Amino acid sequence: MKLSMLLDDITYEILNSLRTREYYVRELISELKRNPNAIIKRLRILEEHGIIKSVVEEKRRRRKVMFLTEKGYKILAMIDEIEKIY
Repeated sequence: MKLSMLLDDITYEILNSLRTREYYVRELISELKRNPNAIIKRLRILEEHGIIKSVVEEKRRRRKVMFLTEKGYKILAMIDEIEKIY
């Protein structure tokens, strides 16, 4: 993953939202008011790199809950530190 993707606005908004609670994909799309394809693409990449994780609901197999992993929290903390410098 390129650092530029990790630091873009959409990715940061996703990570920042997931900092506070778990989200369904549709909830995240609705809250961020961004292009759904852009959000889904980033979610896929973030999950591939272990920054977020998803769990499929037992009752509704089409619903995925997304949340930050320990690695995701660490990366978000680093981004926050970088923002303090600038």
